[in-house]
Amino acid sequence: AIRRRHPRQRLVCFFIPRYTGGRTGDAQRELPDCIATADVAIISSVLEYPIPAQPFSHHRLCRDLRKRGVEAYPSRNITKLAGLAAKICRPDDIVLLALCLGADEFVEDIKRAILT
Repeated sequence: AIRRRHPRQRLVCFFIPRYTGGRTGDAQRELPDCIATADVAIISSVLEYPIPAQPFSHHRLCRDLRKRGVEAYPSRNITKLAGLAAKICRPDDIVLLALCLGADEFVEDIKRAILT
């Protein structure tokens, strides 16, 4: 839906795997197709602990997205997202934040990084 509304703008997606299924390896196969409509994806490592038996790999997701033509960057953790936003985002980008609940501070950091 976002792509149809903004067909000429670059879509940048920030994604943090979380308890909704993204933090385990179970979602690893489905996520690339879900995120592949983005032009750029910044993927953070899993926040929650303990790490499940079949952990999610943000590096693997980035590799899978690159195979689909998406410019993808792994982020070691959520605190690095604003720095990546400052380097990667352009003023006319459409930015999608798929973050976890309670990440309001990081949303503000990302917004400041993009706007300054």
